[in-house]
Amino acid sequence: TGAGEADSRSGNDDKGDADSESDNDDKSDADEADDDATATGDDAKDGSHDFDNAGLSPETAAKAMHLQFQQRYYRDALHFVYQLQEAQPLLLQLLGSKTKSEVMEAMDYFVTAVRFRVDGAQAGIRRMSHLIWTPSSGSAAGDNGAEEARGVRTKLIAAYMQLYLTPSDRLSDGENTNRIARNLISLTFGATLAELTSLEELIRTLMAEGKISSAVVDKLRSVYGYTRQQLPPAQRRGAIIILGMLAQANRAIVTDDIDLYLRIGLGKFGHQDLVLAKYTCMILQCLGSTRSKRPGAAAAAGLGEEEIKRLPMNNPIFDGLQRIMEEPRCDSEWFPAAEQALNAIYALGEKPDALAARVVRNQAKLVQGLLATCSPAGGADDSMDVDGEEPHEPPAAKLVDPWDLTRLVFIVGHIAIKEIVLLESVEAELKRRKSDDEPQRKKRASPATSAKGKPARGRGRKPGRNADDMQVDSDSEDNDDELNQIAGTTEDEIGDIISAIRERELLFGTKSVLALFGPLLVHICKNLGKF
Repeated sequence: TGAGEADSRSGNDDKGDADSESDNDDKSDADEADDDATATGDDAKDGSHDFDNAGLSPETAAKAMHLQFQQRYYRDALHFVYQLQEAQPLLLQLLGSKTKSEVMEAMDYFVTAVRFRVDGAQAGIRRMSHLIWTPSSGSAAGDNGAEEARGVRTKLIAAYMQLYLTPSDRLSDGENTNRIARNLISLTFGATLAELTSLEELIRTLMAEGKISSAVVDKLRSVYGYTRQQLPPAQRRGAIIILGMLAQANRAIVTDDIDLYLRIGLGKFGHQDLVLAKYTCMILQCLGSTRSKRPGAAAAAGLGEEEIKRLPMNNPIFDGLQRIMEEPRCDSEWFPAAEQALNAIYALGEKPDALAARVVRNQAKLVQGLLATCSPAGGADDSMDVDGEEPHEPPAAKLVDPWDLTRLVFIVGHIAIKEIVLLESVEAELKRRKSDDEPQRKKRASPATSAKGKPARGRGRKPGRNADDMQVDSDSEDNDDELNQIAGTTEDEIGDIISAIRERELLFGTKSVLALFGPLLVHICKNLGKF
């Protein structure tokens, strides 16, 4: 019995050892399989795994090897592109660096990336346009800093020339013109207001330096005035935007074909597309550009020192502008279009206030019932009463279209702003003319003094004439003092008169159209829940 039990225990131990060894073998086999799978995945990821070419013919093996190299090349290229895309946000920040070398290297990268069509590189080109505002004058850094700033501007212009304005040798002259015009129009697609402002300065600089040919300008005009087939609105808008930028440097772009802008931008197409009408009004404002804050811009535009004469109010331009402002549109795009139309009226017209008053009256007819309700007799301040009106019972409340009321309030408010700006420009012009006439007045007052003074410094003068000469000098000095006093008084009077008109006549004058809308605005502000 004891021997049997021993054999049984021995058999169980052998069985357990065998099972344990079997489990360990299975576990090691599984680990080896996992390791092989991991290694295979890593090899597939980095492309270092080589396929077994055993059993293949030499030609097939060579093709397989070539395909392996191609796969590895494409994988490395994609990895490189991904790295570039990840680095682009940092490169965008480098465009604003204070170190000019970093800025210029970032510019080189984005120019190359756009040429190879790397995703997201176009955002860098748009950001680069802001570098046109880099000051080129001497600063705290001295002449070296100014030289670096000029280098940045020069490199920016060269970059845009290389990407958008350089003709291709493989294309004809006409095809190159179409290509350049298309490139310029594409710069306006999706651009923000800040980007358009910087792009305007850049395009103006290029035009002033003669980098843009007249053929490109003619092509942009043809795109803007194309009517044979339906044209995408973005293309027509882009054409007028670029034309407006070019007109900042060459006013002849507007004056040579005004009928085109009246027929398209202020005609049927402008009424269908208020954005197009807005930019047309902006380019028409170039007709009234007399002086520019930019040095050399007036000379580049062909403008002299003489002030450009304003247009009579019967000019067809003002009829088109008035139609845009009186367009009964329930569209938010109407407000910027009406704003630019008013700006054009005040920039070009001889008597812009007369046309503005007519527009206000026409718009007020739509809300006349509400105006009567808000009249001074209806409970407003008695100080706003108009002379000669008899008290009457307030009419019943009347519902008006909110869009009509909004347009009226917008027009009245912007006209008030433009009237103030007009008065300030009139005051500055009067003072400038007076300052220009001052040297001539002094020359007319001093010839006697200069003529009598020359003999005293020359060969000699008779003793009997000294008293007379001294008397003449004294009288001339008194005349100069009187002229200075008169000039100072006249300048002060100009400022006082303009200030009185601005502060009292516009808002409280008995003949002021704007004064009639004071009660309306007070009523709207007091009853915001109703409006």
